[in-house]
Amino acid sequence: MMQLDVPLWTSAELRAGCGIASARPWYADRLDIAGQKVMPGTLYVALGHGDDVLDVSEALSRGAIAALVDNRQAGLGGDDPRLVHVDNTETVLRQMAVKARDRAPATRVAVLGDMRGAVTAILAQVFGLDVEVQAADEGLAPSVRIALALARLERSARYGLFDLEADADLIGLIAPHVVLVGAGGVQGVDGLLSALPKEAVLVVDITDKAAASFARRAVEDGRQVMTVSMTRKAAVRPAKIIEHSHCTCLSADIDGVPVTYKVGIAGADWVALSLMILAAVKAADADLGRAALCLAGLGSALNDDMEESDWAEGPDASQWATARRALAE
Repeated sequence: MMQLDVPLWTSAELRAGCGIASARPWYADRLDIAGQKVMPGTLYVALGHGDDVLDVSEALSRGAIAALVDNRQAGLGGDDPRLVHVDNTETVLRQMAVKARDRAPATRVAVLGDMRGAVTAILAQVFGLDVEVQAADEGLAPSVRIALALARLERSARYGLFDLEADADLIGLIAPHVVLVGAGGVQGVDGLLSALPKEAVLVVDITDKAAASFARRAVEDGRQVMTVSMTRKAAVRPAKIIEHSHCTCLSADIDGVPVTYKVGIAGADWVALSLMILAAVKAADADLGRAALCLAGLGSALNDDMEESDWAEGPDASQWATARRALAE
């Protein structure tokens, strides 16, 4: 007997969860906010980016099953039964994000800090997520990008992965089970700890002073904290490191679990990054073996895009971006 996939969104669910009525029933397998990316079966949400009228028209012409449009935007009317008029599409997208978050059994992982681009790209591979989708949405406003990522969570999703600058409101929206805090992850942000669910596991690089201070406050608040450090006493730390010209081999204690693995690029920064990744995988109760394989293959994913000399001083912000693009290919 043919097995049909469960749709991502339905008109009935949108009516029940958001109070939005459609002219006809529909079932959507995809969700997008860019008309040129719409495929048949997509629920399109017009968020006021670019030429709204043309974007809606393109979405409909490309086979959108329904289009949510904002009543406040002139020129988006019409009698196409696929048009669904709402007061504010961004508000509806956020409502959809909460609904999708709560219905999926996914372990949600949030990544904060300067290294979040590369960490997210590698974790996406470990979790079996679409790296290209993660990279494609980078240009969106954070509030839109996070809401869209949540609203796209499949009903049976095992993992949800979100990288962002520290923002108490967005952390509250994600309600993560695991939070990675690296260098620069919590500086100048108030209310972040109170925005986190009490049961969240915080994975913190205590080499960074601000992050270490955040970890201490979290422990005092009764939170679960998994500390990570190359040089300090921590729950996740290297036990033995053997450096080679193009890679690093090491054994490490990952919160009580001994792991021996290889990082496919040489350099202390990449070893530190690998420890954060393995800590996140352990906190998410995911596959440490798969994570080790991804780290071992890191060099082959990046060497085609960058010269070896580019990594001599360790990755900076631009190199993180290049790493993420390479991993998305």
